[in-house]
Amino acid sequence: MGRSGVPQLIMDKTDFSTPEQVSEFKLSVQRAKANKRRTRHRQRVKAEWQMLRLQNDKLSARLQELKRARGCVGITGVSHLKWQALATKELSQEWGPDDFELYKSFIFEVGMAYARTDTVLHDSGLGEAVPASANYYTPTRKRDALRGFEYFESTSPIVIPSKYPKVANAMFDSMRQVHRQNPRRRLHEVVEDLPNTIAVKVGTIFHCESGNIVPLSMILTMQRFVEPGRTILVWRGLVESGGEFAGTYLSHTGWCVLKPSASDASGVVNSTDVRTCVHTVPTHLRPTKAIEGSDNAPDIRKIVDISMRSAQSDKLKLARLMAKLLLED
Repeated sequence: MGRSGVPQLIMDKTDFSTPEQVSEFKLSVQRAKANKRRTRHRQRVKAEWQMLRLQNDKLSARLQELKRARGCVGITGVSHLKWQALATKELSQEWGPDDFELYKSFIFEVGMAYARTDTVLHDSGLGEAVPASANYYTPTRKRDALRGFEYFESTSPIVIPSKYPKVANAMFDSMRQVHRQNPRRRLHEVVEDLPNTIAVKVGTIFHCESGNIVPLSMILTMQRFVEPGRTILVWRGLVESGGEFAGTYLSHTGWCVLKPSASDASGVVNSTDVRTCVHTVPTHLRPTKAIEGSDNAPDIRKIVDISMRSAQSDKLKLARLMAKLLLED
């Protein structure tokens, strides 16, 4: 207190700064900010480098796959530059907004296709007690007069020597495993009826066919319907082709009906009857008004056959997984 009773303000000598000190303080603040910016930049560059390294590892692995596949075409096959172009244009297996919209449409269309199961079996000849021989890998060209479009029909009647419904359950579970075990595929597993639904997107695969490499990618939705005495698998799929078939899409609708086979003389049923039918509708989106057989149009018959044969590897894996599951029970 001063003599007048008014508090005296005590000043620290550090409160007074010289112009040099102010300038030095400003420089130190600027240096600190610059250091922060450099740190953030280094962190960002490091993260980008790690991402690029990861992408490089993935592309290197993919390139090795392409080189192995390239062996099937020999010296006169696809050039190295063309292989690089194919690798950079391959489609991701990750689900995007358009894929989810397509999935919703497929779910609706699967329900409609399910309602036509018996009609399809009858019209394809699979409804007969002893159906005609299979033509799964050589589809038959047909025309839907009512709806006015052409399609290709593939059929396959087989008998599996194991009891129903064990075979039906093993088949559906194995299908999910085949997709889950492949790193080039992504399952969409946030669905309303997950135990009875398989939705998968397949990134670009390179199918080797008669010395040519055909890029194919696909999105597929399948549902299981269990009825008294039979199980029905129905699916919708869309295949996009590349290479010489660029712009060609194949719309698949499939039915697979599993039920107990006819009993033997003793009345015992030890096998399962499996009848499969696939309808494929090709669409070519090239802007030119080319018709099949012209120089600009792709060979629709050829790409349909290729698409069906490209599933052979999956079928072998499916058979092995099913055999394992059936032996475990």
